[in-house]
Amino acid sequence: MGGLPASPASRGIPLHRLFEELPRFKDFLVVDLNLSGFTVESHYYAVRGFLRWAKREGYNFVSVDALRSYLKTYLGRSKYTRANLIKGFRRFFRDYLECPELVSSFRLPYIRRGEGGRLKELWFTKRDLQRVYYALGKSKNPERNQALFLLYATTGLRRLELLELQPRHIDWSLRSIILDLDRGTKKTGITFFNQEAEVALKRMDLPASEDERIFKIRGPGVKWVLKRASRRCGVNPPITPQALRVWFSYEMGKLGVPDRYIDIFQGRVPNSMLAQFYTPRGLRELKEVYDKAGLKVLE
Repeated sequence: MGGLPASPASRGIPLHRLFEELPRFKDFLVVDLNLSGFTVESHYYAVRGFLRWAKREGYNFVSVDALRSYLKTYLGRSKYTRANLIKGFRRFFRDYLECPELVSSFRLPYIRRGEGGRLKELWFTKRDLQRVYYALGKSKNPERNQALFLLYATTGLRRLELLELQPRHIDWSLRSIILDLDRGTKKTGITFFNQEAEVALKRMDLPASEDERIFKIRGPGVKWVLKRASRRCGVNPPITPQALRVWFSYEMGKLGVPDRYIDIFQGRVPNSMLAQFYTPRGLRELKEVYDKAGLKVLE
């Protein structure tokens, strides 16, 4: 697709040529493959991150050895992270540049059910969360960043789900969020946010259009904002959206919320079961369960 001839495996493809292909690669993902916006970004940033690393390391050509050396630096990271890198490389080198020999030897890591990036233990306390929250108050966009932080902690939404949040998804009278996103294998549920998050949201300059995204930031940007705030107040490893999602699950369980309701809040139930809660009576039942727990982050 990209029209670059495959170079000998011992030498590889000139690095500067690969940088030149990045914009067209993004168009290929969007137009030819019709991938979702977040999948496009995942593949694009995976490849761009590798190319920048190769430049810093002094590579003039990209070969199998360069890719292998880069992936070796991720051996201690989440299997999901490594898998996403390999998927991005396949799209770029195999599908777009038509150089399959550069990635044919790389296998996706085997991930057992319940393994991968799921957190087993939390390394932080509620006091740590409060410190990160107040550190976000000194960030470049404090109102947005603090609202994001509290919504991740009090809704249990996934990172990308919350970034797709629009005003039409929110019922302010119930403090509820009902998403209608096509997330492929991921289900979306019915969830709520507490009064702390409500106050933070209302401090923002919310969009006038009901169909406009509330948070003008992408996934990698959110992780970087939280990482900087965590470093600033000495929380290490840094807090991530996934960590806040797991904290929500653990904290709601400690507050006495049954697992079946936590699963609904976090989008882990079949749509057939979820349908009964879309009624006014069902929403009231869920809100009573949520409010009774009294989930707090800042107290």
